[in-house]
Amino acid sequence: MIKKLKSIKKEIRIIGIDECIPKNRLTKGTLIIGVIFRGGLFFDGLIASIIDSEEFDASEEIARMIMNSRYFDELRIVMLSKLIFGKTNALDLKRFYEKIKLPIIVFNKNKNEKGIEKFMSKEDYEVLKRLDERKLFKVNGSIKPFQIRFYGIDEDEVIKILKASCVESEIPEPLRVVKALTKAIEEFKSYRG
Repeated sequence: MIKKLKSIKKEIRIIGIDECIPKNRLTKGTLIIGVIFRGGLFFDGLIASIIDSEEFDASEEIARMIMNSRYFDELRIVMLSKLIFGKTNALDLKRFYEKIKLPIIVFNKNKNEKGIEKFMSKEDYEVLKRLDERKLFKVNGSIKPFQIRFYGIDEDEVIKILKASCVESEIPEPLRVVKALTKAIEEFKSYRG
C-alpha cells in the first residue's frame, strides 16, 4: 500500500545509502554507509555499519542500521544506490519497506543486472526477479535517463523528491555524497612509513 507523503518540503530528510569493500582491508566485510541530507541543501549526518559476512540479509541489516540511528524519526525517504549489496545479496524492497515504513527510491545509473544470477543464491535471485521494472527518469536536464525503482511512493512524488534533492548535478545530493565517500574509502591507502 502506498502511503502519500503529507508534504514534500525543500528540506525533506533523506538518507542516501551505498556500500564499499575497502581495498586496504582495514575492516573485514562490507561497509554500509548512510548520509543524511535535508533535501539537497544541507548535510545532517552520517551512519555506518560493518557487515562481517558476504552471506548477510541486506534487507534486515540495512533496516537495522537505519532504525537504530538517532536520525530515524526525522527521515522521510530512503535512497539506495543499488539493490545488490555485498556482491550477491539482493535487497527485498517489500520486506525492507515493511520494516522501516519509509518510501524507497533506488537510483541506478545504467546498471545492468543480466548475468548476476550465477553469483547469487537462488533465494536472492528470486527476490531480484520479483521486483518491478525500472522506470526511466530524466533529472535536471540529464542527457541520458536514469533507471529508478521506487516502493511506498508514487511516481509524482518521486519526481518532486528528485527536484528537491538534485542541486548540483543530475544525481540526488545524498547519493552523490555517499558515493564519493564510499569511493574514497575503497581507495584509501595508509602511507605510514
